[in-house]
This record gives sequence, C-alpha cells and structure tokens, in this order.
Amino acid sequence: MKYPIFQAKNDLFLPIREAARFAAAWVRACDIGDFTPPLFRTIGAANEIFAEAKLTHHRPDFDIPTVRVGNRTVTVTEESADDTPFGTLLHFRKDIGISQFGATTDFITRYVLKQAGMEARRDADIIPMGTQANNLAALQAGTIHAAVLAPPTTLKAKKLGFNPVADMADYDLLFYTSALLAKRSWVAAHPGDALNVVRGYVAGVAMVHNNRQAAEAALGKYSDTSDKELLDASYEALVKVLPRNPVPQAAALQTGLDENANPAAKTADPKSFIDASFLARLQREGFIDALYKGAE
Repeated sequence: MKYPIFQAKNDLFLPIREAARFAAAWVRACDIGDFTPPLFRTIGAANEIFAEAKLTHHRPDFDIPTVRVGNRTVTVTEESADDTPFGTLLHFRKDIGISQFGATTDFITRYVLKQAGMEARRDADIIPMGTQANNLAALQAGTIHAAVLAPPTTLKAKKLGFNPVADMADYDLLFYTSALLAKRSWVAAHPGDALNVVRGYVAGVAMVHNNRQAAEAALGKYSDTSDKELLDASYEALVKVLPRNPVPQAAALQTGLDENANPAAKTADPKSFIDASFLARLQREGFIDALYKGAE
C-alpha cells in the first residue's frame, strides 16, 4: 500500500516540478550578468531548487527480489537510477541538455528519442542550457543526465568518464546543422550582396582546409578549450565532412521538412528552397578552385 501512495504523491507534484524546471531554464536564458535584478536571480534559484526537489522513500524491510516489467522479470537492486547509464534505463525519465529549443541540438534529441521508441516530455525532459560548455558543466554537476555535444566537447566528456549514448554517425540521417538563408525578395533586390556572402562563406571553408592553426584557434575559442589533443581530433573530424564546394542538398532539406510540425511542410518541395546559382557562378569563374591552389 505504501508504494501506490508514494507514486500518487510523486505524480501530483511532477507537473509542478516540470513547470519550475522550465521557469528556471527561462530565467537562465534571460540572465544578463551583473545587470540582472537580484529579485530575478532569487526567483530563478527558487525555481531550480523546487525543480530538483524529489519525494523519497525508504526500501521496505520485506524483500522484493524481482518485479514484472511488461513480459520480463527484472531483478530489483539498490542501485540509484541516477547513477546508471542513461542508455540502459529507457523506462526512467531523464533530463537531456540542449542549446535552445528549435536549435539543431533540439532536433537531434527528438530524432534520437524517436528512433529509440521514446518521446520528449513522456520519456525525457529537454532542458535548454545555452552553450556546449554549460551542457558539460551540468553533466558534471549531475543537473542533467545526458546532453547533445559536438567536438571537441564530446572528447572532453569522454575524458571525464562520460559514455556516448548515441552517435549521429551511426544514423542514416542527412541534415543541415546550419545554412545560409535569405528571403527571395532580398536576393532578387541585392544579388551582388548575396554573391559576396556566398563568396565569403566558401572562403571561410577554404580557410578551414588550408589553415589548420587558424581553424583550431577558432574551435578552441568557441568551445572554451586549449587542449591540443582535443582540438586536433576535432579538426580531423571536421575536415572529413566539410565540402569544399557546399552545394545545397535537397535530401538534407527534406529531413527538416519531414520533422516540421507545419502541415504545409509535408507537401513542400525541398528543391524550391534552394538557389545554387551563386555557387555555380563562383565555380564557373574559377573562384573556388583558386582558393585551394598551392595548398595541397
């Protein structure tokens, strides 16, 4: 009888704790450093404390060796769910850190959960943490149980003893993490500016391929690390997948349309969102090839 009562109490407070968790995340996202009002910080701290508050109970003095989960018999142990690797406890709720809602990290989290037969909110809470560094710090502190990370932060996490739950390289998924976007009306009115933007972009790609030192310096700056081993591994991973002539791929856009909740996305033609004319011009004029001459 004790367990149903405990579960009822836990279910009663779960929505309140979830609301507090999202409120705390929103307060963190709105933090403006020293200019943040003290009351605002106090409210955020109170929400974080309440979000982490959990009802607890002691193991009864009678032995429960096993329980039934579906059609399986599972041995009961004293091990805490929070201390067990995420990937082995899909039936437990977990907090997963991302950068922000609507970002690539958010999409990847929902995609991986879906592939595992899970759903956000039902099986896991998605928590916006801001930066990769914030996600890693939250993992270390135990505030979240998993996070979407990219090199070199992934390598830092492995050094700290964290194990990968999913690697996007193992999934048959073509998806853009970022892209150059502009309204058709703006492109039509400013073709020269649009061409210069694309020219600058492909020049930046060439810099990554041609100037390893500068590329690793940029990686270190934005991932907050100076570890040479991590930066070397990150650079090697990057240049393997960074195309020198980044022609937009319709299949990658189709992935985004498939996951979009807008009904119009289901019938949209991915090719209608692509304008590869600027890249074609730069290739035709020899601009892209010239960026790599003498660099091989």
